[in-house]
Amino acid sequence: FSPSSGNRICRILEKEHCVDKKTAHMIATMADGSLTQALQFINKGDDGINRQKRRFWLLKGLSGLILKNLPGAIVSALPLAEGVAGEPQLIEESLVVIRTFIRDLAVFRFNPKAVANADQIPLIQQCIPKVSFNSTVQWIKSLHDVEKKFSSHANARLTFEVFFLEMATQSRQYPAH
Repeated sequence: FSPSSGNRICRILEKEHCVDKKTAHMIATMADGSLTQALQFINKGDDGINRQKRRFWLLKGLSGLILKNLPGAIVSALPLAEGVAGEPQLIEESLVVIRTFIRDLAVFRFNPKAVANADQIPLIQQCIPKVSFNSTVQWIKSLHDVEKKFSSHANARLTFEVFFLEMATQSRQYPAH
């Protein structure tokens, strides 16, 4: 498979699927050159799951790991892991949402216009003061390890629990930008 350009995906989403320009750009960025994946983000699948609602739920959960006090974040990490792992057919899609959110936390402080989740800038702005750039880099590395574990058929819920608990505890560093 050869990836499509982001501009081509944007045009298809706008013209053939009536997606507004801002949302089309965000989805094209998250889809990383895959038109199939981009279309999954805008449609309910055969499973009846609304992908946009699920994305918002996941972004809210991820930001909660950063914004809540430590006990609240730890308590939130476990049901978030259960929710993500509970839809095995959506794990790969969930990993994309998680990756782009963490990437946005890293990129926003240097180039706010380059965020993939442009519709979530207020949420990203809330999280930025609470998390260091180094933490975002560490989370990206840890997420890569999560992806490798899934290719080895690791227990999804336990893997996400460990990752989300790491996010919740590492975000407590309150470092300078």
